[in-house]
Amino acid sequence: MQALALDRIREVPARLRAHPRIAWAGGAGALVLGVALAAAVAPDSRVSRIPTARVQRGDVQITIVESGELRAEQQSTVSAAHDKQIVWLVPEGTRVKAGDLLVRYETQKYEIARSTAGSALAVARADLSKALGQLEAQKVAEEKARLEYASLPELAEKGFVNRSELDTARLAHEGVRASTRAFEAGVDAARANVERAESEVGQTNRKLDESAVRAPRDGVVVYATAGEATNPRKVSVGMTPFEGMEIMYLPDPSSMRVDTEVSEFDVAKVRVGAPVELRLDAYPDAAFRGEVSSIAALARQKISRVSGQAIGVKIFDVSIKVLD
Repeated sequence: MQALALDRIREVPARLRAHPRIAWAGGAGALVLGVALAAAVAPDSRVSRIPTARVQRGDVQITIVESGELRAEQQSTVSAAHDKQIVWLVPEGTRVKAGDLLVRYETQKYEIARSTAGSALAVARADLSKALGQLEAQKVAEEKARLEYASLPELAEKGFVNRSELDTARLAHEGVRASTRAFEAGVDAARANVERAESEVGQTNRKLDESAVRAPRDGVVVYATAGEATNPRKVSVGMTPFEGMEIMYLPDPSSMRVDTEVSEFDVAKVRVGAPVELRLDAYPDAAFRGEVSSIAALARQKISRVSGQAIGVKIFDVSIKVLD
């Protein structure tokens, strides 16, 4: 039994030498199994600490951060109708109703102007009355001259009036008619002076009425700015605006929007309807929802808020509707 067992053991290496590939494969299999067993036995090994994740398809979120200006979609502008000094302004931020007093201007200059215009109107009316009286008298004289001349041709035919007397009467009648036309022109001029004086009085009264400006609609008072872009200043009491200058705005806060600028390098990442998160400097912890409502079709040069000059960067104007 022992000799037979020895012969069988000796035969094993001979078979292995006859098939080296199988032996390598068997050895490799043993190596892999050994590594797997080592990993299972040693939980703190390097192989067990490799993180894994399941691959999924999804959208890549790109966030663009820009600053903008919050404003109302609808607002009324209150402009100066003349160059009077501002003596009172409703406080900025006040919620006003239609008809509430907004601005009060200085009126002394226009009160003096109204007095002067009233005096000029009285003089013009007196001149018109005088011209009308003179015209009436002239028409009487013209009628008299006409009657005198009308009777002479018949008397001249009968020989009671000579030719020279007839010509003298005719010339006198034509002279009176010419004077009447002159008086009529004087009446037209006097009437035009009256109309001009009345217009001046009406314009002065209108400017006096405009010394108290009232709100055309409900809204929140926001002062306009004046001066150069490098040194802007808000409208204030004591300022004398020029005619047509914007004094204040009355935005409707129930419908707001944000006007911002997006660089030409980022505008392709923005689309109409895209969601926007809005945060205000005054309330940094509060977030408001919005969406892109419009994107300008053409780029423009960016203007520096400090110097007021173009800085060479191309930007697109983007409007955002506030949903909250």
